[in-house]
Amino acid sequence: RGSPTALGRAHARLARALFLVGDCDTAAEHYTEAMALQINPQLWVEMEQVEQCQPLVEGYTTSFESQHFERALDLAARLSSAAPESVVFAVMHCEALIHVGRPGEARQQLEELIREDIVDEEVVFMRAKALFYSGLSFLPQAISHVRRLLERIPDHESGQRLLDQCSRLEHLKTEGNTCFANKKWAEASEYYRQALEVDPLNRRLCAVLHCNRAAAKKEEGKLDDAIKDCDQALVLDPHYEKAFLRRARCHMVMENFENAIRDFDCARRLNPASRETERELRDALVRLKLSRQPRSMYAILGVPRDADEKQLKKAYREQALKFHPDKWAGASEEERARAEKQFKELGEAYAVLADPVKRARYDH
Repeated sequence: RGSPTALGRAHARLARALFLVGDCDTAAEHYTEAMALQINPQLWVEMEQVEQCQPLVEGYTTSFESQHFERALDLAARLSSAAPESVVFAVMHCEALIHVGRPGEARQQLEELIREDIVDEEVVFMRAKALFYSGLSFLPQAISHVRRLLERIPDHESGQRLLDQCSRLEHLKTEGNTCFANKKWAEASEYYRQALEVDPLNRRLCAVLHCNRAAAKKEEGKLDDAIKDCDQALVLDPHYEKAFLRRARCHMVMENFENAIRDFDCARRLNPASRETERELRDALVRLKLSRQPRSMYAILGVPRDADEKQLKKAYREQALKFHPDKWAGASEEERARAEKQFKELGEAYAVLADPVKRARYDH
């Protein structure tokens, strides 16, 4: 049965253990029991620590469930500071770091715990999750880590869910890339769409997938959709150089040169050493300057200045067929407007150049 003092010490040890695993409510109950059985000023100090952390734990849980991750990170940092010896609070802090887009920092902190021989299952799981959230290049490592965890603890539910996510994402990404390589643009877009549904909270991976789908949409000729995907990629990762470049190239095709210049410039700021980006930026600046000059009617039809009547007629028919409004009925409003403008310019150019008198007047 033991003495009241011994029983009080047992309650105190249990209370401390419960606190360090984040169960503040039950810890407080045992501290109350311990303080009723023994006089120990240290218990009051520890009880005060529990009472300070209790609302932080509750706030963290609420913030995390409502996806207010910055708030969750602040609360987790305060918990870790209040109880630096708590592995649970350290893991909570790492999970918050992951969800605010700082998985690299989370990986470093978790690796430090592992180096200290803290091989808690949640530390291993969270390291796998940090790898999963670090980008597609880390996906094989994430799968390897979570598989090792499941070998030790086969019924780890969060680990199994993470493995399912990793495996499905890897499959969909591979299928999408294969379709893209085989120029099956619509099929590639569909695989990337499905991949985006695997974990919408994984900002870095979703940014890459949006950018991949933008590439497929661009090849399909769906430039507006491609730009929207690049927009979304940059919302998720504002420093994503490839998304700026991809959006800029879409703007170039659409002859939105000012937008293209802005995006090329952003990409150049992110990677000043890229000669290719510098070249594309210069090209966009030249194209913008040329676009502000009146286009030659010969240039509109795509014929030389000495083209004869037969050449004019052939060029007009080919270009008019390409830009006829009926051909663009299923396109976006912006693409239809651009085609209609081109079709009108072709008609005006042909009307002048096909008439010898008007052509002579235009040439002089």
